Amino acid sequence: MLPVLPVFCLCLATLVQGDASIQMWSVDVLKNNDVIRELENGGYFDIWGDNTTHAQILVSSTCRSTLVQQVLESSEMRYWVEVEDVMSLVQQERIFMETTKNNREHPMDWNVYHNTADVEKFINWVKEMGGCFVQVLTAATTEEGRHVLVIKVTDPFSDEPKTKIWIEAGIHAREWISPAVSLYILNLLITDDSWRDLLKRTEWYIVPVVNPDGYHYSFTSESARSVNSVHDMQHRAVFMPHNLAQ
Repeated sequence: MLPVLPVFCLCLATLVQGDASIQMWSVDVLKNNDVIRELENGGYFDIWGDNTTHAQILVSSTCRSTLVQQVLESSEMRYWVEVEDVMSLVQQERIFMETTKNNREHPMDWNVYHNTADVEKFINWVKEMGGCFVQVLTAATTEEGRHVLVIKVTDPFSDEPKTKIWIEAGIHAREWISPAVSLYILNLLITDDSWRDLLKRTEWYIVPVVNPDGYHYSFTSESARSVNSVHDMQHRAVFMPHNLAQ
């Protein structure tokens, strides 16, 4: 068992304050390695992801100077710094998104990520453009008063047997790519004529953001995309998709 308590307190204080010196490291093991998992469970760093050869972890300067280096070296794990300053990249991303947002006319731009307000505007646009092909359903309401929306898309005039397709995105608040993909698919269903025949034999249920409270927090907090937050670890709305797709 690692001596977690003293260093964990230091790490927690650093992460809560939004330490600008958060780095991304690559470690020459997979993320399910016992040592890596024990360090993450102790609060020493956050596992960002992995591939077939190594794990990526987010480490604050306090954690780096105290225990993570020592444990990795004593375990003979090779590691290296992949990103020197994660927060600077997050800030650059925010500036780029806002600049692009202010210069566009369409309710959605596929070159940047979009916050909850943009997502809601786009869903309203889809509802207007899709007419009777689109229904917007409310699956749940979160503790912060946001709606978990399900967009149903199908051809209501078709009598063919239909396959039901469920797409659920935005479960983890800071993983912005999944809402973007689900919204892009929704856009194709509404605007691309080559998809129209598909709607005669399919019934789509798309949930762009399952965790809207956490998703909103990840856009408004300075450090939410670099460290785990309560919103990211805990879903504020729970619902059963099969109830809507019957």
